[in-house]
Amino acid sequence: ENLKIDVNGWNTDGIDPDSCWNVYIANNDIASGDDCIALKAGRNWSGRYVNISTRNILIENNIFRRGHGVSIGSETSAWILDVKINKSVYTGPVDFAFRIKSMQGRGGGVRNISFSNAFGKVTSVVSIG
Repeated sequence: ENLKIDVNGWNTDGIDPDSCWNVYIANNDIASGDDCIALKAGRNWSGRYVNISTRNILIENNIFRRGHGVSIGSETSAWILDVKINKSVYTGPVDFAFRIKSMQGRGGGVRNISFSNAFGKVTSVVSIG
């Protein structure tokens, strides 16, 4: 909470919760070279083996200045569940407000995601791929 993150460079994420429950991400100011926030749940065979989901995530009142707003994946070997993204502000060159990304065969899945009260300028609101 209340972080100012400014990273620049290829594949530099801001915040990356992985395989965790009951996470609150709020009141942050994020500029990144990749995903501002990337929710993950394990990767490949080791992620499928431990099978720890990411769940009960509340993301609110964040400012996204550069990068890809909130992403789910691409590490999704377990499930990502019950995510609420609320009151986001996009002020800079943000490609996607929200996106879901994974690779075929990774396993896991995504369920019960809500995205509301987003304001600002983005290239694309939602991307799934």
